[in-house]
Amino acid sequence: MPAIAAMARKHQPGLLVVDRSVHGEYENYQTPEQQVPEKLLDYPWESCITLGPNWYSAGPNEKYKTVRQTIQLLINIVSKGGNLLLGIGPDKTGDLVPEVYQRLKSIGEWMQVNGEGIYGTVPNDIYESGNWRFTKSRKFKSVYAFYLPAEDETSISKQMTIPELAPRAKSKIYLLGYNRPLKWQPIPKGIHINIPQQVVNKLKNQPAWTFEIQPSK
Repeated sequence: MPAIAAMARKHQPGLLVVDRSVHGEYENYQTPEQQVPEKLLDYPWESCITLGPNWYSAGPNEKYKTVRQTIQLLINIVSKGGNLLLGIGPDKTGDLVPEVYQRLKSIGEWMQVNGEGIYGTVPNDIYESGNWRFTKSRKFKSVYAFYLPAEDETSISKQMTIPELAPRAKSKIYLLGYNRPLKWQPIPKGIHINIPQQVVNKLKNQPAWTFEIQPSK
């Protein structure tokens, strides 16, 4: 491994190296496979997890993760400072099965609305609490609070309590997908938010809902 890493970096000095069998000086990041660490790690990491049970499509009866499961998996990983490598292996024809295309399309639609809470973020000081996960924008200093609903939850409540956070008085809070700030008030160990009924109706059946807390200037 030392000779391989030295040769590769000689040709491309910025090359990232992962030695998946032996952790050490030639590994730029670690790759836990089919699992998510329980807590924050003090080194770069990427979970390698398949959409189905295998790294390839084994047949028509294969069981794939739902869109909700996959997006909540992504949020869990990013809130802990990691990256998700999602395995979507082809079938024996070299193509992806329809179920994979459908899930990728739905994941992309969710990301178009909520991606700012994922891309370019780092773990918040408080990164999880119950059904909530949190990230923080490097550039804009916003905190993003993701609510991860259970499988039988089809809509968000008109009144939500985000735990642990204590924004300054004039901070603005948005529910991504709705462009007006929401009314909120501080409570002990959290904040209480009121959501208009039309917004509840508009944003039904989401894999996760994302609140952006913009700090006051």
